[in-house]
Amino acid sequence: MKKKLITSSILFFIPVIGIYIILEALILNIPFNYKNISQYYHSNKDAIEVMVLGSSQMGKAINPIYIDKNTISLASTSQIRFYTIKTD
Repeated sequence: MKKKLITSSILFFIPVIGIYIILEALILNIPFNYKNISQYYHSNKDAIEVMVLGSSQMGKAINPIYIDKNTISLASTSQIRFYTIKTD
């Protein structure tokens, strides 16, 4: 009885662990907004003239598209990349 329980448990958890590993690998490959912004900043830090900092309200209030200089917004935590980076 004990051997059957152990065997059943192992047969149950092997697919569960396999699915978990696959999902974890897929999630790690999702583009991360902060990673994209960091890469952009490090590759263009000499060209950036305006950096917007602050709370999420500041991030929504100032749109880099309407500023005439190279601008990056680091104010919002849940903003899509289109509204975060503006270049000439």
